[in-house]
Amino acid sequence: MRLLYIPFFSNKKNHNGCSIYNTMKVFFRTLVDLDENIFIYFLLPDNLPYNNEKILDHPRIKKIKVPSIGRDQYDEKVLIPSEKLYELFNEDIGKYYYDIVICDKAQITNYLKLVLDRKYLYNSTQSTVYITLTQFITKQEGRFKNITDDTEFSHCIGWLSGFNMFENKRNANICFDIAKKYLQPAYTKKIINSSYLGNVYGLNTKVLDNYYKGNNYKQGDKIKINFANRAASHYKLDEILKVVNYIFKSGLWIKFIITTPNTNIGSYASKIIKEMKKAGLDLELYTGLKQSEFYEKASECHIFISYIDELQSPNSFMEQMYLGQIGLFSKSSWVDYFFPKYPNKFDSFIEVFTLIKSFSKDPKKMIEMNQAYRQKLKENYDIQKNTKTFLSWLNEKIKPEILKTVTENQLYMIKDILEKAGNPKSFTYDEYKKIIRNNTKLKIDLSFPAFGRMNKFDYIKTLYKLGYKDTCEQELKFKKI
Repeated sequence: MRLLYIPFFSNKKNHNGCSIYNTMKVFFRTLVDLDENIFIYFLLPDNLPYNNEKILDHPRIKKIKVPSIGRDQYDEKVLIPSEKLYELFNEDIGKYYYDIVICDKAQITNYLKLVLDRKYLYNSTQSTVYITLTQFITKQEGRFKNITDDTEFSHCIGWLSGFNMFENKRNANICFDIAKKYLQPAYTKKIINSSYLGNVYGLNTKVLDNYYKGNNYKQGDKIKINFANRAASHYKLDEILKVVNYIFKSGLWIKFIITTPNTNIGSYASKIIKEMKKAGLDLELYTGLKQSEFYEKASECHIFISYIDELQSPNSFMEQMYLGQIGLFSKSSWVDYFFPKYPNKFDSFIEVFTLIKSFSKDPKKMIEMNQAYRQKLKENYDIQKNTKTFLSWLNEKIKPEILKTVTENQLYMIKDILEKAGNPKSFTYDEYKKIIRNNTKLKIDLSFPAFGRMNKFDYIKTLYKLGYKDTCEQELKFKKI
């Protein structure tokens, strides 16, 4: 199976693995390592200095540079480099063949189909399977309470464009509630029935284990508190600074280590940090660290504090916990979902201070509790395990869908053409084009647009049904099974 991945580039400089772009690199690399019958076209933003990372160096991953459209999340959610995609991947005239499109942009998946699949304009039969991975769900509540109905509804069209992937049941239910608000029950049911639930990001525990030192805090040591999120308003760095300042002034011996992916943390936060350092707080600020450098710093810290009201993917927090940090969370529904029965929750500054003071006096209890949660994270979020589950879904559910559009007439025609060519056991795509041209009365050339008729994707899928397989090499080749 050849997969085309249309990524969400925003947060591309995020060091700690919580951005979609970084975690999907790990996911797809794991996918090709697990299955020799998977080939990935992985799009890379052309403005990144480090977009040739070794993790994508694999003979079955084709790295393709395309323009990075936007500078913020909203731009990246709704824009694609359409001209470049049309040139490379349009089913009639594009350079590459693929079986599946995985798109991180729910609001424009349907538009993407219109760009890539001309046949879709003429009838409901589409040659390619589309899978939408929904992130950054915007529902009219919390910090998104003022978004328009149009913004909410635009996701529904994407979810109806094929299959869907959701990281967890909580995210899926948020999306299903949006669909119920705008769609008839039959369409909502279609979305639900075509959805896959499973964390395809997960934790790369194999890598994290190399950095894990265990929480080595001992009574009387300096407590190292880590802030590792973006300096965005909903991560509430300002609140974290206030509570850290309160703890410092209370007399507890602490060190505050900021490892944010942002290159600029804002003028207000910078001002407060300068004042805190001037007052004597031991504070280190790191921006734009490489992932390995972040892991090194994070594994030395003891505690992190979260004031976030709503979070759909707490992978960065899970990484911190897996590296040994004790998490302190303000009480919220997302914390209850992802960390059920987790004891370290608070309502106020005083409760944060109390928890940290308790840790300073008796660290063993919290450290042992965190070690137990660390094992749960490995069991539930290990990327190897999650990728194997996704691969099973891909083979059992999606693979049959690839061949659904092949008709009996197509099978008969291609079988006849191959018989005239002597039933070759193997051939490249270019050789297949010659076979088609030399053995059809109309001298069919697969290089030219087919419009509403059979295109090159149909000709290739028919080969699959006749018992040929894609060898999944860089050059498109077929071999009789």
